[in-house]
Amino acid sequence: MDRARFNLNIENSLNQIIANSWYFWEVLAADQSCVGDRSFDSEGHEATPQKLINQNLLDRWCQVTAEGNWEIFEKRLQWQGWDLHKAQTDTTATKPGQQWSPPDWSATLRQIMENAAVMVQEQSFSTFAPESCLSPDHPTPFAEVFLPCLQVARQQLLQQLAAAMPSDESPLTLLSNQAYLNLERGLLSELVNLWIRPLMQGFNLVRPCGEPSLSSSSLAVEPSNSKIYYEQFINQVLENGFVGWFEKYPVLGRLTATSINFWINSTITFLRHLQTDLAEIQAAFATDSLSDRPPANLGQVIKIEPCLSDRHEQGKTVISLTFASGLKLVYKPKNLDLDLAYSQFLSWCNQTGLSPSLKVLKVLSRNDHGWVEYVEHFPCADEVAAQRFYQRAGMLLCIIYLLRGTDCHYENLIASGEYPVLIDTETLLHPDVKPIAQSLEAMERQSTEQFKFWDSVLQTGLLPQWEVGKENSSVAYDMSGLGSSFSPSQSRQVQIWQDINTDRMRLEWQAEPVPPNKNVPILDGEPLAGYVYLDNIVGGFQQMYDILTAHQNELLGPSELLTEFQAKRVRFIFRPTQVYAKILHYSLSPKHLQSGLLRSISLDILSRPFLAANKKPLMWDILTAELQAIASLDIPYFACSSDTTTLSVGVERPIAAYFFASSYELVRNRFASLKSADRAYQTSLIRGAFYARVAQSTPSPGDSKAQAFPLPDDFKTVDRLNQQKLLAEAVEIATEIKQNALWEEDGSVDWIGLTFLTQSNHFQFQPLGDSLYHGRCGIALFLAALDLVSETQQYRDLVMGCLKPGRSLLCHSPAALTYRYLDYMGLGGSTGLGSILYAWVRLSQFLQQPDLVEDALRASNLITPELIQADTSLDLVAGVAGTILGLLALYHATDDPTVLARAIACGQHLCQTQIKEGTTAGGWVTLAQKRPLTGLSHGAAGIAYALLQLYHATDNPTYLQAAQQGIAYEQRVFNPQVGNWPDFRSGTEENPQFMVSWCHGAAGIGLARLGGLDILDTPEIRQDIENALETTQKSAQFRIDHLCCGTMGRIETMLVAAQKLARPELMDSEFGKVTWVVNRAKAEGTYQLFSNIPNAVFNPVFALGTAGIGYQLLRLAYSDQLPSLLIWQ
Repeated sequence: MDRARFNLNIENSLNQIIANSWYFWEVLAADQSCVGDRSFDSEGHEATPQKLINQNLLDRWCQVTAEGNWEIFEKRLQWQGWDLHKAQTDTTATKPGQQWSPPDWSATLRQIMENAAVMVQEQSFSTFAPESCLSPDHPTPFAEVFLPCLQVARQQLLQQLAAAMPSDESPLTLLSNQAYLNLERGLLSELVNLWIRPLMQGFNLVRPCGEPSLSSSSLAVEPSNSKIYYEQFINQVLENGFVGWFEKYPVLGRLTATSINFWINSTITFLRHLQTDLAEIQAAFATDSLSDRPPANLGQVIKIEPCLSDRHEQGKTVISLTFASGLKLVYKPKNLDLDLAYSQFLSWCNQTGLSPSLKVLKVLSRNDHGWVEYVEHFPCADEVAAQRFYQRAGMLLCIIYLLRGTDCHYENLIASGEYPVLIDTETLLHPDVKPIAQSLEAMERQSTEQFKFWDSVLQTGLLPQWEVGKENSSVAYDMSGLGSSFSPSQSRQVQIWQDINTDRMRLEWQAEPVPPNKNVPILDGEPLAGYVYLDNIVGGFQQMYDILTAHQNELLGPSELLTEFQAKRVRFIFRPTQVYAKILHYSLSPKHLQSGLLRSISLDILSRPFLAANKKPLMWDILTAELQAIASLDIPYFACSSDTTTLSVGVERPIAAYFFASSYELVRNRFASLKSADRAYQTSLIRGAFYARVAQSTPSPGDSKAQAFPLPDDFKTVDRLNQQKLLAEAVEIATEIKQNALWEEDGSVDWIGLTFLTQSNHFQFQPLGDSLYHGRCGIALFLAALDLVSETQQYRDLVMGCLKPGRSLLCHSPAALTYRYLDYMGLGGSTGLGSILYAWVRLSQFLQQPDLVEDALRASNLITPELIQADTSLDLVAGVAGTILGLLALYHATDDPTVLARAIACGQHLCQTQIKEGTTAGGWVTLAQKRPLTGLSHGAAGIAYALLQLYHATDNPTYLQAAQQGIAYEQRVFNPQVGNWPDFRSGTEENPQFMVSWCHGAAGIGLARLGGLDILDTPEIRQDIENALETTQKSAQFRIDHLCCGTMGRIETMLVAAQKLARPELMDSEFGKVTWVVNRAKAEGTYQLFSNIPNAVFNPVFALGTAGIGYQLLRLAYSDQLPSLLIWQ
């Protein structure tokens, strides 16, 4: 090897890598002469292209940051001290005599490249040497490429340790060889995650068939251990010391070197802390249970588990370590004074005579780090122990609520036998932050009732709450400490490496059992569910609440036990970790690893929430800190002292007055507010959260409530409810709704209820939104209809209070805030903007209030072609089919052609997304299902109904044809033996499931055909209607009363049929059913809204609650005055 030429090649390549790995904030630094990451080659020429940020990059940046809005984008630049002209001009002019230092990571990258070149030349690869962390038992994909990286990491670690102390005093002597290799495996795991996507992409380009498929690939004939192409690719990557590879992926080179530097620093810090603290560790943790004296020697550390937490502050993570003596500890690279104060508080609680007592962890806190007792996950001994577990869980919930804890998700709680143990206390005393102006959070803050709701036990993260994926809203997860669970029968799809480091290497999806989370208690090998032990949880909460109330003076008096929490470092969580993780993963795609500018632009999506404000927010510097942290693969970390309102940790300059009050003051106030009313309110929230976790709107197969309810033989001739009695029952329902209303000072109103998450089929316990079926608009329609038929204005203020928040958000708020709300809500006719447009139009007619139509016109302008094209729900409930019905109601009220144009755009989108070929031709894929659904709410019947209404308004035969094709699809899958249409959400081809309800099955499909009968009337349509009516009449009557899946929805089908077909006899038996339902509700004290939780759970919404039942009673009494809201009449 020509060493001089090789060094020159490395030098030139390194300069190019540095230049192409710059991030935009480095390029646009305010003082260009201070940009430290600029570099020059050996002749003094700057190693950078001209005009680094070209127009294409600016366009992309504007799209990422401001969704293409240049005015908002310029605001983002100006708030940072930049301007658009500066971003477009040449930022690379070199001043004579300037001296530039290469970035810190470049020296490490140079060494990696040099080592790789030497290893290639000498063929000195030994991936499975005894001293290597690469194990043949657990092979690493592309193992050879990581050897130079690991070699450099070890060399630099040893050099830095040797420079600081003699080898016989090195802290490495405290570790066994295996324990040290555990540390290296932590680094290896990080590097694999960083490299694997570009490596697989490159490998697939080398193989003649890309990634192999065993069934069709030309490589299938090759032996599974063939390495011809694999070795060719490895040589390609390592060639000339990674020169070509890192020139293609300069950001990968930067991040690799940075990760190694961080690992070296954090490892040295850990080892020095272990060496310095060893004697105190023995004294604090290694107590001999017989002599009560510490053993003479803990022995070497024989096992280490690194990377047990997110990375913070330059690669620091939590580590567990096991000594030869058997002692197992957790090392945390942060101050643990708060952990110590929490343990002391638990000890004090136990000393009050608390029974059963709580587990208290031993903690050794040392300024910038500390050591904590390791908590094992093991099962409960018996049923009584399981009950005590949940009783203690309730106690912990009370303590964490009062200490203002948050983020206590499933990873922060361990079920250690009958003891629930909180293992991360850093988010206790969480501060109350001032939200960004003009944000949804700021609006929620103005709502006293919403603030009260969220500033409660729900804030802890211990109670169940569904988290819905933005890209795939059909999937929901409960990550809470007490709600998340698993079933032994559950499995998950995971990617498994096959034929590693051969020509056929690939990732394959395989099903594997879902392992139990450590927060889940186990009894007799079975996981336990918190809902089953809800009374124990509530009992433990109330028990602890009462004890602390009894000791309130001691806690807040002269001795002030709470002062232990004063001046403690507490973490402030600005965004959920999942948000950072998702953005980080996206930024590490191969294309982003090719350009520092491109990668950093992808990260700037973090700026969007800030830009909703009109003025530069107080917390603007947080964005800079976030970008710099996540660019270095860290999860941003912010903290403050519990006795200040200043955010001081994690930002370059402290942000004064960022919090409303010090977190210590807020905790004292919460302890001072211990009262019976608060105890009752928090208890109701606990129950509500668990009810929502398990609630079902329809019975499960085998549920006792799935059986037909026993109608009396004479129910057809029973003394039916007359108009007066129907009205009286509706008034009772309205009275209950009014009594539970939560009023705000500005006259707006809301309720707490169980909101149905349509796509994922779960309920969320929360304040209601604005939609028709699950929010305030549906309640408003019922109350306004009641006033209309009663000829009163008794509920008018309540109705207008229902509408006030939505009108403010959609018609009188900044565009950024409005579109964020619209993004959350969607366009649908039941749950989205389409439903609100429809409701406002009908309410304007009920109330004789034309300004509601004017607001609906304003709100309709939010429906852009881009939003329509982006819709994937498509159906009536959440998609553009429902938007059509809302827009058409508005069009018929205004004759505004722009409204009709938007409805037409929705119709075009439905025509474009309709399946054109195959056995499912005519259908639409909704609810993330593989097979098109049937039915009114999410299936072809509902979408076809919307298209028929659009055809009626436009006379365009395209929409009639699409509707006919959708109906034809349903007719092809009709099952004549059952007399129903299959519900393809569940069941199999051989054993399909069937429902008879408004949402799915015969009742809804019949209603859709009836609704469109004036437009499309054929013998086949008539037969569909007859089939639907016969099945609906004969169906088993579940003990569910609401409109969506229950009796009232089926009755609406029969009512519309009686009107449309002029067959009043169809209602003969239906009035008997209504009478039976009302009489049973009076006897039991409530309507049956859910199949598996107590009847007394209040839910005032339209589709799945009492407002819909009330409206249906009014429909039966005044069918000539009130429209059918279930088909958007």
